[in-house]
Amino acid sequence: MRLRWLVLWATASILLQLIWPRGIEWYLVVPNFFLAFMVLSSVYANTRHLLWIAFCGGLIFDLFAYQQFGFFMAFYILLALMLKLVWHFDCGDLKSASLLLASVVSSLLFFILSHFSLFNTAFIKSWNAILVIAGLEVAATTAVVAIAIAVIRLRQQGIIRD
Repeated sequence: MRLRWLVLWATASILLQLIWPRGIEWYLVVPNFFLAFMVLSSVYANTRHLLWIAFCGGLIFDLFAYQQFGFFMAFYILLALMLKLVWHFDCGDLKSASLLLASVVSSLLFFILSHFSLFNTAFIKSWNAILVIAGLEVAATTAVVAIAIAVIRLRQQGIIRD
């Protein structure tokens, strides 16, 4: 993947994540567009470019977050390394199912790590609401990845052109 397009799509996903209208939420859930971008671009980008995108995206999210500084940088860098390791052992036989599984696992991991106060007793009492929010967040991010996979497949078949 050309670096120019990688940076352009990374910027678009970060802006979309930051300026997503708050009226279009499901149980306060917004799809994690940058996480979906990381999963998709991990297939096409080399490791060095992916790590730089993860670092810059994590830094931007850390500047706008209320959590500990460095959380998003560390998460996205570790996600980039984990995805590249998974694709290395997948031996280049990438299928849509492996992309969707990587999306589900990474968004679930992001939800658990970013909501570490969930295990507070007040949150434990409302476990069913937490499961709904976690399920919706994972489903929303996976839906973004599935739509992107469908567009990539249509483009590879020549149905969608430049």
